[in-house]
Amino acid sequence: MEEKTDKTPFFKAYLQESLNCGWIDREGKFYGCAFGNHDSLVESMGFEAWEVEEKGWIRIADTHWVLASSISQLTPNQSRTLKHIGRCPDDRRYRDTSLKFEDVFSPQYNERLISRVTKRTERARQEQESSGDVAKIAVPSHLRMRRPF
Repeated sequence: MEEKTDKTPFFKAYLQESLNCGWIDREGKFYGCAFGNHDSLVESMGFEAWEVEEKGWIRIADTHWVLASSISQLTPNQSRTLKHIGRCPDDRRYRDTSLKFEDVFSPQYNERLISRVTKRTERARQEQESSGDVAKIAVPSHLRMRRPF
């Protein structure tokens, strides 16, 4: 059976124009999602939630934000994005609820994110095919072992 490698439709489905929940990567890019879809969003990008948390991504929840990595501190770009979306880098529970996605980001913001993720996943797929190494084939997320906290 052929493995499905094009995750772009899933990424489009989970990516939302919302400031309530999402992720901020180390470069300060914000990926909005619906409540409870954090893990699904990063899985559609080819990662596991624990992987992006270890890399220092910030998980934005409705009521607070979390930087789960014990070795990372906020980058200046992450701090800037937190302020941009109405969150306070010094107070994890502060949220400016008056801000709307369309007031903060351009209408093309999510389309650019989709384009970047599509290119990245296509490059990864091509590298995987060219290597021919069976051990590098992606294992479905439900079969992978999760690391303890």
